[in-house]
Amino acid sequence: MGSSMSRRPVSEGDTAEPNGYICSDDTNADCDSSANADAVKRSFPQFGLLSDDLVVEVLLFVSHGPYEHGSDDPRGSMTQVLPLVCRRFREYCDNSKSLWMPSLERLIFSNPESWGDGVRSILSSVGAIPLAHSIVTQVYHCDGDNRDIVQDMLNPSQDIGKLLRSMTRDDFRRMLRIVCKITTQQAFRNIAVDKGLRGTCTDMKGNTKQIEDPLKRFCPEKLAYYSLIKEHMMVTMPVFYMPSTVRVNRLIHLHFFEPRYRQLIAEVTAGRSFAELSGGELNEPFPQFVYACNPPLIAGTVAFVVEVQRCRMYVNGRADVLLNPVKSVRLVKVKERRGSGGLCDVVFKRI
Repeated sequence: MGSSMSRRPVSEGDTAEPNGYICSDDTNADCDSSANADAVKRSFPQFGLLSDDLVVEVLLFVSHGPYEHGSDDPRGSMTQVLPLVCRRFREYCDNSKSLWMPSLERLIFSNPESWGDGVRSILSSVGAIPLAHSIVTQVYHCDGDNRDIVQDMLNPSQDIGKLLRSMTRDDFRRMLRIVCKITTQQAFRNIAVDKGLRGTCTDMKGNTKQIEDPLKRFCPEKLAYYSLIKEHMMVTMPVFYMPSTVRVNRLIHLHFFEPRYRQLIAEVTAGRSFAELSGGELNEPFPQFVYACNPPLIAGTVAFVVEVQRCRMYVNGRADVLLNPVKSVRLVKVKERRGSGGLCDVVFKRI
């Protein structure tokens, strides 16, 4: 991260930090050590002189890092790297529309068909949520273009992927602004219900305090991004199919002997040590796959994501496993692998 930023030219802005570090005087506690601070000073001698707008532009460039081809680091710059540099960066990453709107655009266009369905679902929820409905109705009344965009998005005969790709940038941004308004109103509604049920909480010292409103920290674009990821992300995993009764967090003991399921367990436990595959508890993160217990194995069926907590692998590929169902999902697509003897992959989304 640091090397990418140090290659970018910087210019002086209007606002100066007294010490010229990434971490200003009131945030030096967030830096690991004085040695790190010295390294930062050598790498970014003028960074503290940049205005807020220029700092956001630099962070916007750096936040593209996870999208570079060939990167094996799963951490997202906007959520797991930049906010940990200092409090100033955390505030930018929580509240900057300039950072989150491009991230939202990149997310949707990475797979317009899948994420477009999520956008359509958010827009279609307007009728069920009066607050969101009133806001979007106001937008409709003041901008006929917005009304046409949303009507096209809600038309089930429209191919969502083609529709998104055919939009102009201005139309796409107008549509995203409506999505952001709706998700913000949904968050307000959930917070109001939560505060009505339990308006206060108790901290570690036993003091009673008001529940913090997360909308004070998150910008609408970030809320929309999180809503899409949490509610509409499509995931592909191999599936084990056996009609039975499964409950979340109720452990299951199974013996895999069919060739297709020997392949499944070998695949999801690949890279694990001999000790882990000798019946002991596996190290986290636990391997996962889908357990389809409700017939038939088709799109629309409810299934479960299970974690492999213990596994004893035998020389012939058979395995005794201890599984923990962690969440229920709805299958979106089922596809059999060629030449796999019947092993299938499923695409699913959270319920």
